[in-house]
Amino acid sequence: MKTILAFSAAMLLATFASATTRYVDINGLAPYSQVQPAIDASSTLDTIVVAPGYGYSGFTVDRRLVIIGAGTSLDATEGTCVGGIVTITDAADSTELQGMWIIAYVVHASVDSSASVLRIRSGARGIFVLRCFVENTASASYPAGVSLGYQCSVQFIQCAIKAATGNGRGIWSSRSGWSLTLQSCIMATQDEAINTTGGSGVIQAAHGVLTSSSTTYILTVSGCSGFFENSAFLSPSTPTWSGLGGVALSYCAGSGVVPPGSNNIVCSTADFISLTSYANPRANDYHLSEGSVLRDAGNSTQFDLDGTRADIGIYGGMHPYVDGGVPDYPFVIDVDVPTSVPQSGAVRVYARGRIGPGY
Repeated sequence: MKTILAFSAAMLLATFASATTRYVDINGLAPYSQVQPAIDASSTLDTIVVAPGYGYSGFTVDRRLVIIGAGTSLDATEGTCVGGIVTITDAADSTELQGMWIIAYVVHASVDSSASVLRIRSGARGIFVLRCFVENTASASYPAGVSLGYQCSVQFIQCAIKAATGNGRGIWSSRSGWSLTLQSCIMATQDEAINTTGGSGVIQAAHGVLTSSSTTYILTVSGCSGFFENSAFLSPSTPTWSGLGGVALSYCAGSGVVPPGSNNIVCSTADFISLTSYANPRANDYHLSEGSVLRDAGNSTQFDLDGTRADIGIYGGMHPYVDGGVPDYPFVIDVDVPTSVPQSGAVRVYARGRIGPGY
């Protein structure tokens, strides 16, 4: 048994040692000025770090990579702005995409994947998207922020998705067999936040704020299964809940009418510090106002940062959203591991990373 464990440890060290970190800077301060050439030069498990800047082109990920941007600030000197379509293929299972503002004007004659900005292709499994802002600025032809392919799986953690004009959808799919996780996300659209007409999949969502600027249908997910928990749904019109299919709403809130379910409540824009736009998440402050009915109204088995039960909305619950674009915990960007283990069994590992404002 000891021999097997030693062999496995050596293989693991060799795997990490072979991974490379590549640096991209639109200002010419790194070996690559665009993301795609860095991807093309990379091997599976490599990390690509993208510096702040405006003018990065869209790219296609066709192998497992970790791609880390500098955040989603509107200030191009602080955030990483990708002005184009990002596609993740079935050869890129377990790819991670972090800290990027992905924005494009994408239209198509009908609602399909060609009308989306972030495209998760069929068969792409275990895709992880953290703290990204996905925005389709098209004004016609049913634009979408994200499209899901057949039997793909993706997690969005602390992301914002915007498709606020032209009957825009936040996440769209006509395929089946996919799996979608949304944790502490904002979705601001003109039409449905999620539309899966003609397709089906499993949705697991918690602590979101989903707004629609012109439609009464915030979710059209007939044929799907799963749940939304501790989430708020708002639109100028009273939301309609006939398109839920097998997706249950638990500890959720809706504007004008209680969503279906025994533990759901009514809310309004007044329950937030400043929710002045259903279509533009940058115009809002999604923290809960003093006396908001959403405070401590979430699942009683979860706890908020103030020690009480979870709030409804993105700032409550087990994984609270953190301001400033930096996670409130230490995280590693690069690891340097020796290719061999000395006979003494001691090995020195060097890591480089960042820490959040709470440390």
